Amino acid sequence: LGWTLSPRGSVVLTLVALWSLRLSGYLTWRNWGHGEDRRYQQIRRNNEPYFGLRSLYIIFGLQAVLAWMISLPLHAAVLSYE
Repeated sequence: LGWTLSPRGSVVLTLVALWSLRLSGYLTWRNWGHGEDRRYQQIRRNNEPYFGLRSLYIIFGLQAVLAWMISLPLHAAVLSYE
């Protein structure tokens, strides 16, 4: 409610936002009009039946853990008060 960002926090958030926009634009441009990635097709074939349930931890669980680990230094940088 009364929380404000430090100058460093503002710079970090701005850089992360710009980087994420650039990355999403690049991935969209690179994969536009192509089918599903062959690696995901292979994962689907290897984990049938119940791929929908297994994908929760094989794909999405791993991505969540990696996103959490990558965001820890960013969290520290945003919350630092200098």
